[in-house]
Amino acid sequence: MADILGPASAPNATTLRPSEGRNFAALDTWFKDCSSADADDGTDIQANWLNGVIAGLRAVWRGNGVKADGVTPVVAENGTDDYGLLTSVSHLIQRGQPHYGEDTSSTAGVLTATLSPAPAEYKKGMTVAIRAASTCGAGATLNLNGLGAIGIVRPDGSALHDGDIFAGSLNDYRFDGVHFQLLGADAPPIIKRNLTYYVAPAPLGSDANDGTSANASGGHGPFATLQAVVNAVANVNLNGYSITAYVADGTYPVVRLLPTAGSGSVAFISTSGNPSACVIAGVNQSAIQAAYCGSAYSFQGFKVTASGASYGDPIAGVNILGGNAYVVLTNMEYGACVGAHIMCSGSGQVLRLGTQTISGGCSGNLWAQGCHLLANSGALINTQGSALPTLSITAPVVFAGAFAMAQDLAECVAVFASITGAANVTGQKFVANMNGVIFTAASGDSYLPGSIAGVRANGGIYI
Repeated sequence: MADILGPASAPNATTLRPSEGRNFAALDTWFKDCSSADADDGTDIQANWLNGVIAGLRAVWRGNGVKADGVTPVVAENGTDDYGLLTSVSHLIQRGQPHYGEDTSSTAGVLTATLSPAPAEYKKGMTVAIRAASTCGAGATLNLNGLGAIGIVRPDGSALHDGDIFAGSLNDYRFDGVHFQLLGADAPPIIKRNLTYYVAPAPLGSDANDGTSANASGGHGPFATLQAVVNAVANVNLNGYSITAYVADGTYPVVRLLPTAGSGSVAFISTSGNPSACVIAGVNQSAIQAAYCGSAYSFQGFKVTASGASYGDPIAGVNILGGNAYVVLTNMEYGACVGAHIMCSGSGQVLRLGTQTISGGCSGNLWAQGCHLLANSGALINTQGSALPTLSITAPVVFAGAFAMAQDLAECVAVFASITGAANVTGQKFVANMNGVIFTAASGDSYLPGSIAGVRANGGIYI
């Protein structure tokens, strides 16, 4: 350790600081000049005072610590450098050490860090830089030097999103008097990994939960509706990642699919894989609604039903609308619906995979003719190459319109790997109308289920 600002080899200098012998008054004390050149009435400058000044200045130098080698001081300990104090202060600001800390907690969402020097209190406006040990989101807290855990929020005061704080990321937090605000939080936030949500019926599930756990524990728990997942997805940029929502058995209300930001996928999967036990029920509206929602969404292992009436709503099991709306349906069951089991309009698209089960019919209304498959206005109801779905009709059903209908330049690909229970269907086999196309891979007019022959009208094509 070198000598900074010391008297060096001056007579009577010492390398050991003498003990403090001054008595301090209740008020600040000051130096006083002698009243004249001959008077001895000025303030004596004692060694202890000079030593205190020197010690304070040395602390500025040495407060920068040492370099990464663990030995070399950041600021050279050279008392002859006129810029030594300026350099020391500049480095303290530049290197940011007084407000930097690293999360030492092993529990995600419980950030714990130590600053040096330790802050006396949380002060409104104070800003710290902390490296996170774990990825976390809503409910995360920050505790500095044991002053207490303070909740972390986004700059607008809203709860964090999963991935706002990413493991290994270095983030700035500013105390607003109540919370630490995560500065620079993405708007909308960009997710940085695949995410998983959970949905379960009340009382276990609640849309007041964060949806990140299948069980209620530690402030986490499943959502109560599929809509809560959609709403959470709508607030983030998928950034090429996937979001999977596992849904426990139960009956759930309508879900309206919202547009997504960024590329990626959103999959709703029945936990049990038993569609009859995991139901999306539309009451006075369609069960699954998708208007201009993009191509991210898929459903696997659900049953849909739709009952009641509402002006302008087909009351369909699945109602897809819009040129960029594309939804994948895998291993689905279709119970009793009013307008259609699957209705696709306005250049929207539906892809059907796996087992497609029909357990209820469609009675029809002013906005839909009562079909299993209904494609309108340039829409496409499709299958995927050779991965054809299988069709099982498990109970007697009636379709007021037709089993399959395509109209107004729409196309319905109605090809199945196998069809069982076809005799359970009452109603027309198909209607191809107004240049609509129904494609059955040249399987003939009698291929589709139904008790009444199909109809071609106004340029409709049945292939």
